[in-house]
Amino acid sequence: MENSETIDDDKLAEVAKALGVTVDTIKNFSDEAAINYFNSFNEAVNNSHFGNNNHCIFNPLDKLIEVY
Repeated sequence: MENSETIDDDKLAEVAKALGVTVDTIKNFSDEAAINYFNSFNEAVNNSHFGNNNHCIFNPLDKLIEVY
C-alpha cells in the first residue's frame, strides 16, 4: 500500500475501519492540517487547568510538619 499511488475503495474501507475513522477522513487528510491540530491542542492544554498546573498555594514543608 505504501508504494502505490492509489488504493482501491475496499482496502481503504478496511483501513478506515481499523483506524476507527471514516473513509472521507482518510481521503481529506492533509499533513499540514494534522500538524496544526496537534500544535493548537498542545497550546490549549498548556493554557488550561490540565497543563502546567503545578503551583502550590501552600508551603509543602508546613504540611509535612503538620503530619508529625
